[in-house]
Amino acid sequence: MKLHLRTVLAAALVGVLHTVAAAHAAELVTNGGFEADGGETWDPTGWQAFADGLVGSIVATDANVSPISGYATAGADQGAHYALIDAALPSASALVQRFVAPTLTQATLSFSLFGNDQGDGVPYVDTTGLDASTGGADRPNQHMRVDILSAGASAFDTGAGVLRSFYVGGPNGRGYGDSPNAWSHFSFDVTDLLAAGGTFQLRFANVANQAAFQTGVDAVSLSVTAVPEPGTWALTFAGLGLLGLAARRRG
Repeated sequence: MKLHLRTVLAAALVGVLHTVAAAHAAELVTNGGFEADGGETWDPTGWQAFADGLVGSIVATDANVSPISGYATAGADQGAHYALIDAALPSASALVQRFVAPTLTQATLSFSLFGNDQGDGVPYVDTTGLDASTGGADRPNQHMRVDILSAGASAFDTGAGVLRSFYVGGPNGRGYGDSPNAWSHFSFDVTDLLAAGGTFQLRFANVANQAAFQTGVDAVSLSVTAVPEPGTWALTFAGLGLLGLAARRRG
């Protein structure tokens, strides 16, 4: 009987720990699939859109042709809608979401991305960052990027406000005109970056001054497991203590 009770207690402990972990799992990105608005919108729920330059803009859409520049795209990766960052003429655009992370034990950032470069397909990453004029020098600057920023960083910051970059470069293949690139899928463990908690910003952006450039974003997720509150652990161990007491009485 004692062996049986130990087995029961061990199973109960495993079940309780799984329950505690599940109770503290959370998704920090709002509207990562761009479906919340139910239709095409220039102001997707949960996100802020920023543009700088001649003709650059951001839209959440279900179209497979850009409503901004008219070039073909791959359409949505998941569901019906996706975000499209399109620089039709020299410009830069950024799609940003602010989020608050709890103290956590695990965090995974994942997203789908495509890039279509209507120029020569060569990535140009200028030291001025997301600046189509490259500080007035008009050097080639044609690329896209994904970053986590500090809470106080501006939408186009590529300096100290960038806490970590996950993509900086050109398109994922030679997609242009009526032959757009397919989606690429990315996943990163960001536990070390967010472990202490705090306020951050997630940014998807592009800049172009050579030709039109489209960036697609979909299936954005920031899945975290928070550190349980002290009260949760207290209740958990109290419950296990009662199980142990019951086992001793039955033994």
